Amino acid sequence: MKKLIYIMGIDGSGKTTLAKGLISHFNKKGFKPCYLYARHYPVLLYPFKLISRNLLYQRSSEFQDYHGYIKIKKKFSDRHRVIVRLYALVWIIDYLIVSFFRIHSKLIRNQNILIDRYIGDVVVNISVASKLSLKEEIWLLKFFHLFFPKPHKSFFINVSEKIAFKRKTDIQSIEYLEERKQKYFDIKPFYNFEVIDGNKSKDDLIKLVVKKI
Repeated sequence: MKKLIYIMGIDGSGKTTLAKGLISHFNKKGFKPCYLYARHYPVLLYPFKLISRNLLYQRSSEFQDYHGYIKIKKKFSDRHRVIVRLYALVWIIDYLIVSFFRIHSKLIRNQNILIDRYIGDVVVNISVASKLSLKEEIWLLKFFHLFFPKPHKSFFINVSEKIAFKRKTDIQSIEYLEERKQKYFDIKPFYNFEVIDGNKSKDDLIKLVVKKI
């Protein structure tokens, strides 16, 4: 039976480190699982992201002043709900087109897959960008999983936003992580993910996840 294991968490939580450690562990045991980094790289969405950054956020950089950036973004979202929803729709279509064959080609060729960044991560980001309600988030998760299989087991690496922020240099701010972490826990019932302590050592986390798998 094909198994799909999903590693979730905010940026800097250690998803990729744990995923690659698990792949190495299972390879040594002779299971040979496939590692799939399924981050969405926008194609159709890219021009829209470029235009929004150039037109809306000229006066505020999300890296230099994330709070100011969010204020501008919220003001625009409140005034232009139709445009914001159109942006989300393009994002959804873009993900379906760009990611469908890349992900399914792996699913067809491999029996066991460990996936890093998947549907949940996409929905969290769309939700933050488009101010989706919880009901809309769940609807979108169900919609995406009409085209992509739901994981058999999901794990969320839980670390504080401050620690995650210190681990990476390309995260906008702690506030950026806080709003996304809340969204992950909003969708917890959908994936029924197990929360694991990201403060543990990599070896301890590997042992813990292996035991639960």
